[in-house]
Order: sequence, then structure tokens, then C-alpha cells
Amino acid sequence: MKFKVPYEDGGFPILNYAYEIRSNDGTDLIGEGVILESKRMLQASDNSDEKSFVFDRDMLKNIVGGKTYKFSIAAVNELGTG
Repeated sequence: MKFKVPYEDGGFPILNYAYEIRSNDGTDLIGEGVILESKRMLQASDNSDEKSFVFDRDMLKNIVGGKTYKFSIAAVNELGTG
């Protein structure tokens, strides 16, 4: 998964990222968790404001083939998630 890092961090460094996986209509929560900034994050080589992340099998255990899902990710720092 590739995503753009936030333009503004509120003056506090990003500690990690929270993620949610929902059904395509957004009603069912399929999975959620925290991605630590120091682990699993890769800076995209072609664009410094993008990062990428690879979900492991355990994080995707509730995903069913043939269905569509929505993934969301939010930065977390001392001020909270946003």
C-alpha cells in the first residue's frame, strides 16, 4: 500500500500510523491496527512525500477473495490520530 505522508504534523513528529480495513460500503470493520513508523515503512524512492507499507498475512486474515475493501490510514503523533 502506498500513501502520502501528511503535509502538516502539528509540530510533533509522526510516531506511527493507524489503519482500518472496511467493507466496500464502509459498514463492516474487517481489521484495524497500528503500523509502527520504525518498522515496515519504506520511503518511496521516486517521491519523498510517499511511503509504502506491506501488510502481513495476520493483518489480512479476515479478507475474503473476490470482495472489495476500503483501506484507510492516518498519522499518529503526541496530539492524537488524524
